[in-house]
Amino acid sequence: MDKNHNLFTVNIDIKAFEALIEFHINNAVAAALANIQSQKEIAKSQDEWITRKQATEILGISAPTIINLSKSGILPCYHLGKSVRYKRSEVDNAHKQKKMS
Repeated sequence: MDKNHNLFTVNIDIKAFEALIEFHINNAVAAALANIQSQKEIAKSQDEWITRKQATEILGISAPTIINLSKSGILPCYHLGKSVRYKRSEVDNAHKQKKMS
């Protein structure tokens, strides 16, 4: 017998054994799903690029206002080719600040 392994026996009926296995599988699956959902939410909020129109709708401001905010550096914008995009997380932060003021 290998010295690194301790073996023991337990008398348990099949129903109790099945319930034990089911419990551990359910916990493992629930934890994995929660982790996946958490990662999706983090990735979405950090990496999502939105249009100027979407940003104005979120902030409840006009297009000229968002352009002025971008030019003044209050709300950074990013030029992707000919398109202007905003990071969703930065727009959300600006929206929170707007609500607080």
